[in-house]
Amino acid sequence: MRHYVVHSLARGEWRYCCALASVQGRAYTYRYPARNHFLPLFAAVFLATSAQAQMSPSAMSGTLNTQEFVKTVASSDMFEIETSQGFSTELWVEKYRPKHVKDCILPKRLKTPFINMVDAGEIQNIHLTGTAGTGKTTIARALCNDVGVEYKIINCSNDSGIDTVRTDIFNYCNTASISNTNKAYKVIILDEFDGFGTNSQKAMRGLIEQFSKNVRFVLTSNDSTKVHPALNSRCIEYNFTLTATEREELIPEVASRIVDIMSNENIEFDENQIDSIISVVDKHYPDMRKIVGVFNNHTKSGKLSDFVDIDMSSSVGELVSAIQSKQFKKCLDWIMNHQYDIDNIYNLKNGIYTHLTSVMKDKTQIPDLIKILGDGNKSLRNCVDQNMQAAETCVLIFTTIEF
Repeated sequence: MRHYVVHSLARGEWRYCCALASVQGRAYTYRYPARNHFLPLFAAVFLATSAQAQMSPSAMSGTLNTQEFVKTVASSDMFEIETSQGFSTELWVEKYRPKHVKDCILPKRLKTPFINMVDAGEIQNIHLTGTAGTGKTTIARALCNDVGVEYKIINCSNDSGIDTVRTDIFNYCNTASISNTNKAYKVIILDEFDGFGTNSQKAMRGLIEQFSKNVRFVLTSNDSTKVHPALNSRCIEYNFTLTATEREELIPEVASRIVDIMSNENIEFDENQIDSIISVVDKHYPDMRKIVGVFNNHTKSGKLSDFVDIDMSSSVGELVSAIQSKQFKKCLDWIMNHQYDIDNIYNLKNGIYTHLTSVMKDKTQIPDLIKILGDGNKSLRNCVDQNMQAAETCVLIFTTIEF
């Protein structure tokens, strides 16, 4: 019995692909940059088929000879194979993404107008703005699901050129709905719209007016100041930035949601860990994507860890060693393994600052290091890919600081 999962993440012209194959309860991950979108699927099938073929009699009974598998399949340096027993192929952040407005954790000032749209069966042109991970895209999708309207999502950071407006967006707006809904309109969700170029945003103004009868436009952005005022004026803006009071009121509800998720996943934890759960939620909220990811990451063994390394003080030395020796691949591996706690590397007390200053040759470069870490920390909240931001920080340290 085997199954495959394929992930593809666009980065400019390249597409970083990950194919995962599961055989006999053990997972094999294959990652590489490729221009061909079909290669990940081929890789997944190849991995699983090869693993099945290489099984010894003992492997057929449930134990797979991993070394033999790696030797046979990964003869080329372009392959990276990772194994894990009991690996879950579905990330919690997607598995437990709310599909309905009523299930979204939001302050009343935001949730009420969205519920009213659902009750009226009508979605308006809206602009959802706020920091990354706060549920803007989730609420946009939930609105479409609840109203029962056809929709399409375009990530404007990945596809930011004018051609996206002239082809993808225009063609979608200009065609009739193929769904069985009784709505006279369909919806296009322009995710991370602040990543759209100036010319693309100008072109969008005409499309919103041209297709006002049969299309509704939902924009999401991390920074509303990067959205053209003329477009803002054509949409109702909802700001997902929470007040201190709203945040304090919603933290218990978020912690309760995490407990429900862990219970549903049969994760072992006890009442003594409730304070730790609330503390982690308090640390990261309102970034729900990060919160869910942190708990997903700290329950790999089937039980909730004690978060003793939540500040990464025990392992940050590994990243510092990789930076000091300028081993970029090791830096990337470390970042990917700590992707849900990545903001902690900028922590002045427990992050990489203290470790790096102790091994720097020229102490007069400390202000330069602080500037690099400070800029990285500021960019982290509004960037599209926090892992990429952390990698850029490592590169800047490589090229600036002497060790």
